[in-house]
Amino acid sequence: MGKSPQQEVFKKINQAKTDELKKVLLNLSALHPQMAQMILAVFNNQPVDLEVKTDEQDQYDFPQNERVTSEELQVDEKAIESEIRHIRGVISNEIRIGNESGWTYSEIQHLNHFFLDFLTEIIGPTGHAEVPFQLGFPSLLIIIKNLMVVYRDNTYENNDILQTIEETFDALEEFVFQYAGRLNVKLQKKYLKQALKLFGSNAFQGYDNLRYEFIESIHEMITRDVADEVIAASDKLVKNADFWDNGDRKTQHIILRIMIAVQTGQIGLAKEIATANMDIDDIRQQWVSFLESQENFDEAEKILLEAPRNNAWQKERWDDSLTGLWRIWTPSSLIYASKLSSFSIYNLQ
Repeated sequence: MGKSPQQEVFKKINQAKTDELKKVLLNLSALHPQMAQMILAVFNNQPVDLEVKTDEQDQYDFPQNERVTSEELQVDEKAIESEIRHIRGVISNEIRIGNESGWTYSEIQHLNHFFLDFLTEIIGPTGHAEVPFQLGFPSLLIIIKNLMVVYRDNTYENNDILQTIEETFDALEEFVFQYAGRLNVKLQKKYLKQALKLFGSNAFQGYDNLRYEFIESIHEMITRDVADEVIAASDKLVKNADFWDNGDRKTQHIILRIMIAVQTGQIGLAKEIATANMDIDDIRQQWVSFLESQENFDEAEKILLEAPRNNAWQKERWDDSLTGLWRIWTPSSLIYASKLSSFSIYNLQ
């Protein structure tokens, strides 16, 4: 007699490593909001409701933040290539019209609406991927590249374009999240290559903060198989930085390394990188934020107390971070007041 599904699962769990179990739980949580609620209930030792929905209930349950199925990765490659060429042509025409007439406020608004409408065709109103990965991912890269060129080449800062760029990053992150768990290594490397080409391009010249925000939006695609390629691409940017580059690429590079180490389950490596660069304020803040997300409040407090307060800006930054940490860490207002009082006395010494 064959083993039951439960017996098979118990066997797999007993043989699995910690990182594998974490990955399974994350993927299960991503399948459906109810699944996430059930897993959270088990963690909190609360009763679990296993009631099965009826068809009538399901018809009002719109899909949100769900992983897509592997069947949705089967596409007609020639049709996809043809559609991408069409999309590139339509976008080029929109940009050409704006360049010819000059990027007035009206033209900027028209361009923003054009791209926002485009985004809803890729990520629908319910937040679900509406097109195959092979079409949606390159299309989002094309949108980002063209928006960045318009944003970069205008002498005035246009917050409306910046907002559309940020919304495109959000759409890309959600789109990648829904597909990443289903991508085979061949697809993963093919499309990561496209992303890294844009990452290293002149489209982001002068805006390294947006350059790194872009690459972080595809973090779900970054596994141990491809992590070195991403780090190498960033390292090349650091080495090629010149006087006119806006932003500290070295700091952004280190933060990216920490993010990738955490993403790939190498917490020890992430801590090693952060500790070695704790003299950089933004690195210290990044690591404190990670510790807070893990509810490691003791270590976060220690790092904030040790932070240099050599000027008014640093003092305000770390004092605010410390009091913010205490607010979420100490539910008792008396404990919070006690810590605050002790810290005030410590500062006077």
